Amino acid sequence: MEITEELRKYLRCKKGNVEEMKKFLEDHQSHSQFYQSFFEDACRQGHVESLKYLLKNKREEIDVNRARIGYGSATPFYLACQHGHLEIVKLLLSLKYFKVNLNKANYKNQTPFYIACYGGHMEIVKLLLSLKDERIDISQPNDDGETPFWIACHNGRLGVVKLLLSDPRIDVNQPSDDGRTPLWIVYDRKNFRIMECILASGKEVNLDVKDNNKGKTIIDIAMKEQSYGIVRMLNSFLTNPNKTRFNLRIQLGLTGNTLFI
Repeated sequence: MEITEELRKYLRCKKGNVEEMKKFLEDHQSHSQFYQSFFEDACRQGHVESLKYLLKNKREEIDVNRARIGYGSATPFYLACQHGHLEIVKLLLSLKYFKVNLNKANYKNQTPFYIACYGGHMEIVKLLLSLKDERIDISQPNDDGETPFWIACHNGRLGVVKLLLSDPRIDVNQPSDDGRTPLWIVYDRKNFRIMECILASGKEVNLDVKDNNKGKTIIDIAMKEQSYGIVRMLNSFLTNPNKTRFNLRIQLGLTGNTLFI
């Protein structure tokens, strides 16, 4: 396909060239789809100045909550959270004349908060946790029953896990649809520091859960794999959780009521 000069201009707009975008939109005022397209690309790619211009001058042409099929039915806010664009997230949260749907999920039922946890975007996770906004469900699972905390554990996002463990709303025992709890999955993926953090957090931890596939508990699997250090730690937690938690907190450098933030 021949790349025309008009197409080159369009592509430069999508890459965040604000002056080029202004001129392009002036020349194509009857094509409202360009406003939405540039808005979504600004959120996805982190083009703050482009977003500011569109919100100030073309906001009547923009649907802030439109789920774009080409991006997995993701909203602009979701795209900003997915790609770790903190300034874009802050800008969207500050809007007074739009009500951004903070919990609108993509086609896999992954919310913006879920995808921020998935990607390990700590500052966005911290910001969304601080809102205490009823529009954000920090525990909504995806279509496979995986919560934001579960996926942070699965992906080894230690910093995000610590943030979530410091929030009283987090349930560390909520399993995915296949029966694996967050603690189960961190053992399976050998993320032992995260396992230590969960046990040290002060939250009630259920070690008796069996996954649906193997019908085994974490201790059963660890014993079979001869991970005797893990077996000792988990058995110690079962026998005397307070003492085990105390020792782990010393090991992790936590004192008194200090959490992980």
